[in-house]
Amino acid sequence: MLCLALTALAPRAGADAFDRARLAPLASSERLRLFTLARAQDTRRAPPAYTNALRRALRDTGFYNEGGAELMDRSLRFSPILTWDDNINGGYFHDRLVIGGLIFDADPASRARAGLMLGGRLDATARLSWAEGRIIDLRATAELAWSPVHDIGRGAAGVEACARNHVSGWTFIDVCASASASRRALTEGSSTGISAALVHLFSTAEAAHQISLELDRRALDAGQQTGATLGWSAVWNGAVTELTLGTATPIAGATATRGRIGARVGFLWRDRPVSVSAWHVQASGGMLLGMPREDHVTGLGLSIEARRGMSIEVTHQVTTSTIALFEDNRTGLSVRFRLGQR
Repeated sequence: MLCLALTALAPRAGADAFDRARLAPLASSERLRLFTLARAQDTRRAPPAYTNALRRALRDTGFYNEGGAELMDRSLRFSPILTWDDNINGGYFHDRLVIGGLIFDADPASRARAGLMLGGRLDATARLSWAEGRIIDLRATAELAWSPVHDIGRGAAGVEACARNHVSGWTFIDVCASASASRRALTEGSSTGISAALVHLFSTAEAAHQISLELDRRALDAGQQTGATLGWSAVWNGAVTELTLGTATPIAGATATRGRIGARVGFLWRDRPVSVSAWHVQASGGMLLGMPREDHVTGLGLSIEARRGMSIEVTHQVTTSTIALFEDNRTGLSVRFRLGQR
């Protein structure tokens, strides 16, 4: 009886593994995609397409390295930008602030400007393998967008270097350093940071899972901040789920992010990738005219791949604050393209 039961369960387990491998491309984590393909290969009945995908994934993550540095991959990608921005210039959404019966009017020039933006984004990446299961990822990005109606633009740039290291089994340690800067007509900012993350993957009868713990130290314009992020991702038979929880230390005299939570569900609809996301961010610590400031930002997003290489994303975000000047309610629409790979 036991042998019969095990024989009956084997095909079901194989089918589950293949269903998850089919959904693996929807996972944000490269390692979770690799792990899901490996579980399908463990059935010893994986289709050739999955076997070939696993081989490519293993090579891409340095597991075929036989010693010595090797350039695994490099790419240069240009993506056009077509988006609606509610705050192109980084201004205030409200034109007046009432405190104790007194009315303070904001300078009209400091009001937020909304409109359609056109531009482009450039992404350059390189990956080097220096030992089995040990790689270095290098990434640089630059983005420029312009509003024809308001004749103003915005820009952002960033660089990142990460050492990704296999430790044992399905356990990894990553160390990263990054720097970024952004500028709008009325606001600008920059930051640098270092982080270390412990990542572990495992499987259950229901799904393939990844859990991670990341610690980071950032230097912001307002001061130094230390943070921690706990992450969990899973590939199920019919969907991909992701959850992140983060916390950070205060910055004296400045409004800074203290806590955040984000969730995402990805699935296929008529063979098209769909992603539904939600987030909540809490920031506090600053003052305005003697009043303490605390903001809460809650948002929802929906993204669908309309055609290969093009996705449409709709977002809605609400900000509440102890100071009405910083409250806002915005809806965004973006069309994202993936062109010019390599």
